[in-house]
Amino acid sequence: MDFNNFCYWTSDVFSPFIGKSESELRDSLSIDSTSKNKCNMYARAILKKADSDIIKTLSNENILLKTIRLKKTGRVAESMSFARFDFKKIILENWETSELKSFFEKTIFLFVVFAENNDGLYLSKIKVWKIPSDVLEDKVYEVWKKTVEVLKSGDIIAGKVTKGLKTTYKTNLPSISFNGICHVRPHAQNSSDDDFLPFPDKSGLIKLTKQCFWLNSGYLKKIISE
Repeated sequence: MDFNNFCYWTSDVFSPFIGKSESELRDSLSIDSTSKNKCNMYARAILKKADSDIIKTLSNENILLKTIRLKKTGRVAESMSFARFDFKKIILENWETSELKSFFEKTIFLFVVFAENNDGLYLSKIKVWKIPSDVLEDKVYEVWKKTVEVLKSGDIIAGKVTKGLKTTYKTNLPSISFNGICHVRPHAQNSSDDDFLPFPDKSGLIKLTKQCFWLNSGYLKKIISE
């Protein structure tokens, strides 16, 4: 699907719903849910209203629907996660053919933005976005490279915090303050959702909670403000 044509199409599809409150969206889309992913449900319903087969088409065209939530302050509520990576597989990759680079090169993002006001949530705007090549080759590459280096080094665990029976680990993987664009942190059902490290850590740990790459909330704010 052509990028510009998709921009025009989505603008036409979503424009009648921009500014509508959550209660108005529920009524017009016949959705009544308190689910955590209700915003995604609203966005998908709007798309399906225009084209019942559009969700399948988006998948075939490598277009990824993601919802973003803005706090009353205008701050993006949370960073955006992607697929978890395999510790043993990623250290065998090279950047040019890596899963992360390939994913961003192929993917067009449809960001559907919901904002909070005193009355609740409303549909604020949409943004069709593709990562700029300079950001991919500079900042995203930095995070990927640092991740691989840390996993290979065996110096992964920087510390741990134990509260009752629960222990969480601080790592040397790139954090949200690393470069302002993206970072690595856990993406798991719970602390026991882990995987084997490629090499035992110097701490003696041989498994770590599954991790994934995230786009920083601050960078998402910049994207949707442009």
